[in-house]
Amino acid sequence: MRYFIFIIISTIFLVAFKNEEKSYPTDDFRSPISFPIKLSGTFAELRPNHFHGGLDIKPSARGKQGDAILAIDEGYISRILVSANGYGNALYVTHPNGYTSVYAHLQKFTPAITEYVKKRQYANQSFEFDERVGAMVFPVFKGDQIAYLGNTGGSLGAHLHFEIRDTKTDIPINPLYFGFDISDDKKPFLQQLKIYELNHNHETTNVKTYNIRNVNNQNQIQPIILEISSNRMAIGIKAYDNISGTSNANGIFSMDIYQDDSLIYRFEMEKVAYNETRYLNAHLDYGAWFNKEGYFNRGYRLKGNYLGIYNYLANDGVINLSNNPSQIRVITRDFKGNESELQFQVKRAEKLNTGNGNIFNYFFPYNEASIVKRSDLELHFPDSSFYENIYANIQIANDNSDYAFSPTYQIHDEKIPVHQLYKIKLKLQRSIDEDLKSKLYIGKCKNGQNSFIGNKWEGEWLTAKTRSFGDYAILLDTISPTITAIDFEGEARPSRLLGFKLSDKGTGIKTYNAWIDGEWILMKYDGKRNVIYHEFEERITKGKHQLIIIVTDLSNNQKTFEGLFIR
Repeated sequence: MRYFIFIIISTIFLVAFKNEEKSYPTDDFRSPISFPIKLSGTFAELRPNHFHGGLDIKPSARGKQGDAILAIDEGYISRILVSANGYGNALYVTHPNGYTSVYAHLQKFTPAITEYVKKRQYANQSFEFDERVGAMVFPVFKGDQIAYLGNTGGSLGAHLHFEIRDTKTDIPINPLYFGFDISDDKKPFLQQLKIYELNHNHETTNVKTYNIRNVNNQNQIQPIILEISSNRMAIGIKAYDNISGTSNANGIFSMDIYQDDSLIYRFEMEKVAYNETRYLNAHLDYGAWFNKEGYFNRGYRLKGNYLGIYNYLANDGVINLSNNPSQIRVITRDFKGNESELQFQVKRAEKLNTGNGNIFNYFFPYNEASIVKRSDLELHFPDSSFYENIYANIQIANDNSDYAFSPTYQIHDEKIPVHQLYKIKLKLQRSIDEDLKSKLYIGKCKNGQNSFIGNKWEGEWLTAKTRSFGDYAILLDTISPTITAIDFEGEARPSRLLGFKLSDKGTGIKTYNAWIDGEWILMKYDGKRNVIYHEFEERITKGKHQLIIIVTDLSNNQKTFEGLFIR
């Protein structure tokens, strides 16, 4: 009886979902630009370690910066952000209808906002700036210009990154729900299919990849009937979406999977909370991405994946197999409803695989905390650190005695994602002068390059936190950063601006500051080029001046540049 009640409830849920209408206002907002919207990135498309939080809007001409950015509705600027990385220059506008719009990678703000920010930067003696602003400081009306389109922060080309968030929850919502006019009649295109053979715990024992061909406007794979060497399987799809008027391979909006006409899996990119966005590493095939095979959407849910994008799951999307062929249908869609479909059949093979033969020395359950304790190594994984059970190999890779102050530990496999920050603790295996201990750090060693992870001492242990597997050791950094002049005329002739390239061969740049005639000056930081620069203003008078720049790395090695220049 309970079984039939469950079936009835599930059916009602599915019907209710199919008839659900999204209740977002579609007439409140205007476009953030004054020319037609063309997209180079869609909401929630797959990115390294996160879902894309908004739309990427192309400039009016290829590579152009400086297009006017307009407030999409009345409201007030509620947050101003300036960063060398990430969003770069960004504005947040809170609107009276319960939503907040976000505009990022801006070239610059309008003059009043720019002057406000500069005063705060000088007061804080910091280029980096992130401030919440009151409603009476910068009120805006619909269509007011607030900034200029740019390429600041982590942007790889001129564009506007545009978001709409629920003001109360700060959850980003797909902006296309709000009625923006996007012309699109192109279907998503399907490139490859992955078949994951699974054991009774839904763990992968084998993976096969099939190319998808479009023949006479139909997507096909060969062979049409796949024989699977397991009792159960799941699929992954590499699919992208072209939008009319662009050549960018953007992310798809939704995917349905049917087995013999029964829906077993559906995701839809309506909204993704920031505290969920790292679950992208469970939604995609992380190993395939790591190996540069591209982005595959998993057509099933890993046990430790708590994303809210799955509108329907039967058996987590896992497909049970028999000796009789089963029809599989995959439908991918963009927001406009253009869809592409792939159909094929699967059946259980006569001979089944017995397992994947993993060799491991530690087992980490996906839903429990785990600890590794050895004489010179400890690992502390908090609860829910993984998306599935981990059968881990931890061993000494080599001693690297020429430069490492501990063994180099190979902590499992870098192709396996880790969700939570976990703590690494290592002990020194070589003596070192006491005054050099502050220069030690735990570093990740990869392809002959070392990257800084952390350097906090806890008694005799050096500790750090990370979110990835790989090779780790205690390393030493005594090398100071370098400061190279790229726009500095000295006393030879007047300088039009001051520009310097910063670099560090060890742990990386931690802080930089500059003074002219003993007064702190604002040096803007271009994180893509590692360049700091100062554009002259009225506070620097004509004549000869002294410039001092001090740069510190993460091991507190310091470099000073001193020079005279003429303005």
